[in-house]
Amino acid sequence: MNHPQPQISANAMVSFRRAMSFLDEQRYAEAEQLLLQVLAAHPEEPFSLYRLAGIRSAEGRNEEAAALYQRALRAQYADPVLHYKLGQTFLDLHRWTEAEASLRTYLRFQSNYAVVHARLAQALLEQGRTEDAEASLRTAIQLKPDQADYHYNLGQCLQQKADLPNAEALYREALRLDPQHKEARIALASLYETQEGDLREEVQKHPRNLEAREKLASALVHQERWDEVEEEYAEVLRQDPQHPTARYNLGVTLLCQEKWTEAEQTFREVLRQNPNDPDAYHNLATALGEQRRWKETEVLIKEALQKAPHHPTLRQQLGVSVLEQERWKEAEENLRKAAEISPSPAEPMYYLGISLINQRRYDEAIEAIQRSLQDDPEAHDAHYVLGQLYERQGRTQEAIQAYNTAADLLPGYEDAEDALRRMRGEAVPTRSSQTTPLQPTPTQNLPAFSAGVASMARPP
Repeated sequence: MNHPQPQISANAMVSFRRAMSFLDEQRYAEAEQLLLQVLAAHPEEPFSLYRLAGIRSAEGRNEEAAALYQRALRAQYADPVLHYKLGQTFLDLHRWTEAEASLRTYLRFQSNYAVVHARLAQALLEQGRTEDAEASLRTAIQLKPDQADYHYNLGQCLQQKADLPNAEALYREALRLDPQHKEARIALASLYETQEGDLREEVQKHPRNLEAREKLASALVHQERWDEVEEEYAEVLRQDPQHPTARYNLGVTLLCQEKWTEAEQTFREVLRQNPNDPDAYHNLATALGEQRRWKETEVLIKEALQKAPHHPTLRQQLGVSVLEQERWKEAEENLRKAAEISPSPAEPMYYLGISLINQRRYDEAIEAIQRSLQDDPEAHDAHYVLGQLYERQGRTQEAIQAYNTAADLLPGYEDAEDALRRMRGEAVPTRSSQTTPLQPTPTQNLPAFSAGVASMARPP
């Protein structure tokens, strides 16, 4: 396929081609000088104008970039991407209506790029045209649903329209896609504070409005104000002891505060009211496990599995409970079953690895931990245990890499930092929780995934 070429003199073409080579090498100053030489001989040569505009834009000289893009456009530069570049430059200059016009022109040529719809939405929002911006962002999300910024910006649109539940859902999705998305986290916190104020006013006016009180508790949950959450759910139950969701959510609140015995009592009551609730069994087992009452946990989970035999979390908890009782083979069998039926096998594969370690089946343990990390590559504990396995097998560089990854994922991770000191031949401080290079060991001496609790999102 032949691409259009500048229609210029031979000498100018030599300069142009050298400029393109310099651009490929990111040698912008040299490329700029050569393009200026071409334009001195051919002032309205569109290819050189376009390339020089790109350099000016990269340097932050946006007024000059816009003027050059416009000259290239008047000189009949044929590639539609010029309209996108010009639109982006107008956005940087806060020239919203001109940005909109350029971006809409580009979309007439090519409408399948999500980023262009998102940029158009920005121009529309800045003009106060929320409905139009919303439509553009929905198109962007349809084309590329995994971009956190698109969900955040659509949430901003809906929040302006006072559609707070859907705005909240979009901010949450943005954080799911990018847990470090600062703007979404700030917006969500602000939204909850607003909701909290409105709901507190409603509860003060109507103390028996239990739906408002539960919604207030939910707003407080997202701010992790657990004492106040507990108070609100307790008040709901004082007014309605048979409330269908408040007792369950109170139990989860107690787990989040590590009030294990109170959580145990609460979930026993939940199961008395609804003996077929697998999530309540799971959370009660969590409370018992945190008290290291493993035999009771085992009996409870076996009872639950008779009612929900294909529940992956319950099957995993049974595996962990017998693992903690050092029944390695039985743990292995249950954890393999959990990994087979779990939509996210990271945790059961991790614990399977621990059971295999304690059976001295180290190669299989490495495979299990690696499988766990395929599903959850940021699990610092799994990287640490993998480092121990590599170290035991004399695979020094792989062990160091695994320990470094664990330490990077969890700054201050003492076991990983001590392992790295040991690998370097340095003195290692004595710690009460310190583990030694891997040998068959009860699981309480190894790092472990947190047990987790079921969702708070049971609606009022």
